[in-house]
Formats: sequence, C-alpha cells, structure tokens
Amino acid sequence: MEKINEEKFNQIVQSGENAVFQFSANWCGPCKVLTPVLTTICRNKGVNVYKIDVGENTSLAVEKNVTSIPSVHLYGSGKLLDRFEGSRSKSFLNDALNVAFGGDDD
Repeated sequence: MEKINEEKFNQIVQSGENAVFQFSANWCGPCKVLTPVLTTICRNKGVNVYKIDVGENTSLAVEKNVTSIPSVHLYGSGKLLDRFEGSRSKSFLNDALNVAFGGDDD
C-alpha cells in the first residue's frame, strides 16, 4: 500500500482512477489489522489502494470529515462512491468494493 500526501490524493482523484484511500496512523491498531486484508482484496480486484497518515495530512483529514480511523474512502470517476470507518471483515470489504467498482466475490 503506497503512502501518499494531500497533493498526490488530489492528483489521483482528479485523474478519475478507481482508487481506495485508507486514512490511518502508525499507532492505530485497527488500521494495522485492516491494511493487509484491504491491500489483498484491492490487488485481486485490480484497484489501487493508498494510505494517508492523518497526522501528516491533517487538513485533508479534516476536509474529508475523517473523525475516526481507519477511515476508508472509495473513489471512481473523480467522485466519492462510498466510505466507512473501522476495521471490517473480508466479506464486508469485498461487498463494498463490488458495489463501488463492480465485480464478483473473491
């Protein structure tokens, strides 16, 4: 999972790329649990996934109304398609990505 900043976030969103952004922090236990599962699911679906450290990108976290972490935002065609907070099950993540980006269960 590539770690990015606000500038790179804006570039990716503006490009229209299907992308998943995980707002997190190094000290966040649930973030550490979610990261490998989310990375694997996104890789299997061919969707890029990026990590945004809320401590290093406070203004972006505030702008995107991130009030708890992990906070996962799914973007496509330059628009927010879905978002959710907290560590979630593999089946929940699969379903969320299928709804946002299409596809079958993995």
